[in-house]
This record gives sequence, structure tokens and C-alpha cells, in this order.
Amino acid sequence: MRIRRHWRVIIGWGSLLGVMAVLGYWLVDDATGEERRLRRLVEAERRSRPVIPVNTDEKGGAATTLDDLRLRFGGNTAPKNAVAIPEVSLPEPEFDSESALAVEIEFEIRHRWIAGSLDRAGQEVPAYLAAVGIVAGTSHLAKLRDHYELDIPLTKLQLVRLVRLLAAAGYEFRSWQPPYPDNCFFLGRAAAPVRYQAVFE
Repeated sequence: MRIRRHWRVIIGWGSLLGVMAVLGYWLVDDATGEERRLRRLVEAERRSRPVIPVNTDEKGGAATTLDDLRLRFGGNTAPKNAVAIPEVSLPEPEFDSESALAVEIEFEIRHRWIAGSLDRAGQEVPAYLAAVGIVAGTSHLAKLRDHYELDIPLTKLQLVRLVRLLAAAGYEFRSWQPPYPDNCFFLGRAAAPVRYQAVFE
């Protein structure tokens, strides 16, 4: 009888541990599944947008790097509607950082910028998007009565570079949500997807 009772206890604890293991696996798998779902949504939105180059080179290719844009549109040879890409005097952002100053960039970011002129924002923002590697389409930036609205999927690294460019160009940052223009250290991966919504006034 004692032996049977002993085995009943062992089997009971084994069953309980088995149920807990299955539940733990389900919770972890559900979390990773949600991340995969968000990535698929961002990728689907990116693919659905029209590809319209902001600036092009002599062969019609999109100019998408800072140096590329500076070379093409710098100096006296720049076209009338050229946008000067400002220099950013901050070190390259560090992701997966263990620094105590590292900040978290959430999946959805909302920022407010003071441009001072709607015409300025409408001309410059698409060029800054191209400078950080985004080939902007007309659906990215919408002009309303007294402001522009930007709604775009990008990576955390692209977002940090865009925020720095805007601040370096003289746009006034009016938001509480990081990344801030002077942030250098970040949690998570540089390639993680982000939905960026911004208002330019």
C-alpha cells in the first residue's frame, strides 16, 4: 500500500509539472507569435506603399544615403528645390546596449515637431526619409489644413537617424516619447520594426 501511495504522489507531481511546462511553452510561443505578427503587418504595409523616389541621380536611381545626397545637392550646383542634409555631430547609436542610459523604443512612436513652415516640412521631410534609407511615397506624408502628418513603418535605427536629422535641421522636438535627438544608447535590436507617426507644424 505504501508503495502504491508513493507512486501516486510521484505520478501526481509529474502530471502537475507536465501541465506547467505545457502552459509555460504556450505563453512563450504566444509572445513570440505576437512579435512575428507585428513584423508581418509592418512588412505588408511597407510593400503596399507606392515606391516613388524623392531624389534621383543622373541614371534615375534613388539617392538614399547622407553622403550621396550631400554630393548631389551640395554647393552651387544644387537644383532650386534641393534639400541640404545637415551634419549630425552625435556618435553612431548603440543598440543591445548594457548602458544604464539605454532607453526602450516602443513599437508605436508618436512625435510632434515644430517646423515653423508647412512648405518647409513638405519639402524637407521626404528628403530626410530618403537620407535614412526610406524611399518615400506620397502616402507617407499627408498635408492637412495647418500641419503635415507622417505615418510610416521603419526600423529602430532608421527612426533614431531620422530624429537626429530633424533636430540637426532645426526642427523643434516637442514629445515625451523616446527616442530623443540626443539619445545614444538603446535596448533591443537596431533592425526591429517600428511604426512612426509624427506631426509637423
